[in-house]
Amino acid sequence: MNHYQLEARYRDQGRYFRGVYDPKGLQAIQEWQATSSFSDLINYRFYQPKALTRYLLIADEFREALTSGTLLDVGSRDASAQQVIGRPCQLIDKNNLQLSSWDWEKEMIPYQDQSFDTVICLDTLEHINDFHRSFHDLLRVAKKYVIVSLPNCWRKVFKHMLMGYGMSGSYGLPPEKPMDRHKWFFNTEDIEAFLCYQSAVSVTPYRIAKMAYHMPMTIARHRIQYPLMRLLLPERHVKNLLTTVVCALLEKI
Repeated sequence: MNHYQLEARYRDQGRYFRGVYDPKGLQAIQEWQATSSFSDLINYRFYQPKALTRYLLIADEFREALTSGTLLDVGSRDASAQQVIGRPCQLIDKNNLQLSSWDWEKEMIPYQDQSFDTVICLDTLEHINDFHRSFHDLLRVAKKYVIVSLPNCWRKVFKHMLMGYGMSGSYGLPPEKPMDRHKWFFNTEDIEAFLCYQSAVSVTPYRIAKMAYHMPMTIARHRIQYPLMRLLLPERHVKNLLTTVVCALLEKI
């Protein structure tokens, strides 16, 4: 996409954004699209147990950011990070009753700037109304690395639509008010664009050291289906239909 197409996609004729997109950010998106190799960034591994999938994935992909230094897991839910990484990790989460009370919707992460060498935030930002502010909050408390994972929301919903199901619990209109839910609905291209754009315009500069697209082959036929779909479909279709989550290692500069 050129600059005009990128702006038009997110501006939506001024209904939701009437500011100005920074040309540096738009250029960063285009450079990523032109130079990154999707095939080199796919992770096909099927991790078990399912509850530890995200942590096992980042342990495989971003080991260099996890082997030394202090760690903070934002939105940790439990001690999975410590279990997988095998090192002490400070935990902070809204719904973990064993931790101090904290609500990211109402307050910033309660630590000083550059308090931790590596900050982890897995499948959490999509639950926060002020996504952009919270993303920069992660950069603020990190000294060197931020590791984020964001779900490809299209994949699960598209599957439910094809099968005639209603929306998953993350969306839709539940009969009772839910305790928590996704506040954002995005695909892999949105994730790429956001991370690339912010890398060029953020007041806390960083580079995308590595990105990983998790496309687990959970059943035998996936070993035939996935390569065949990659052969027959455009890359963007494969990304958005098959990727479950995008993980990124961000290095502050």
